[in-house]
Amino acid sequence: FGDARYVSTVKRGHFTPAPAVDSAIIKVADISRARLGTLDPDLFFQILHLAFGQKRKQVQRTLRHRYDTEILMPALTQAGIAPTSRPETVSLAQWIALTTALSPANPPFSPKTSPA
Repeated sequence: FGDARYVSTVKRGHFTPAPAVDSAIIKVADISRARLGTLDPDLFFQILHLAFGQKRKQVQRTLRHRYDTEILMPALTQAGIAPTSRPETVSLAQWIALTTALSPANPPFSPKTSPA
């Protein structure tokens, strides 16, 4: 629940075995659970896990496995997130707005039910 800032790059050659990509050092400042306000942290992290659960996918493609398009698309619009955005480009404020829009406290909430 903080602000991430890029600090430096760590070249792949600094690791054994060397990975296929360079790494980054980031600094997270102003960490506070208060940023979520009254938002359900479990729901917030469920949405984040869905969105970041698959590499190089668009937000709407990862979340449509749980939310019907009729619910998801207006929620993305309300949060200011383009459906074709990648999860890593979405700000903390937008994730909070999306979670608020998809919260059971803000109908219409209609997550897909998983098969039994």
